[in-house]
Amino acid sequence: MNLLKESTPHCSQAYHRKSGQTLLVGITVLIFAALTAAALTQGDDLKNSFAQKLADQIAQAHPELHVIGIHLTPPNGADNVIVASNIREKVGKKSDEDDLKVLRTGKPIVERPKDLSVAEYEVLLGLQDSSGKRIGTLALAYKPGTAKSKADALRRSEQIRDELKRQIPSEAKLFEAGE
Repeated sequence: MNLLKESTPHCSQAYHRKSGQTLLVGITVLIFAALTAAALTQGDDLKNSFAQKLADQIAQAHPELHVIGIHLTPPNGADNVIVASNIREKVGKKSDEDDLKVLRTGKPIVERPKDLSVAEYEVLLGLQDSSGKRIGTLALAYKPGTAKSKADALRRSEQIRDELKRQIPSEAKLFEAGE
């Protein structure tokens, strides 16, 4: 009878230890599921943001543009990504090295793409809020025959960037729901 008394506390301790491990695994799974769901919906949230509203306005006002992209680092995000674009499938994709270089240096890049049948000039500019703080990168690609030269593409892009700047009170505003 002494064996039963000794084995009962041992079984009870093992049960509680296993229950605690199960609870810990369950909590870990819930946290992982929540983070995964947040990551999956981030692209959808960005597609309804104020930044996307601005990209849509640019597309409507500037039919000469083939591609419009606004690159920022989302709040609590680790990577700089495309947060708004006239090509919705691009939203949520990581920015490339040229985009990040413009963000770091503030110096624009104007290039002729390999496929001139789609775009004649690609321009990357530092994007600023209304106070002049550099917050991201604006990427614009001009349809063939719409920009006369690299200088013309840059001048037009700077005008568009300056139009945007006046509408951006802060970086945080770009992540709010579009009005």
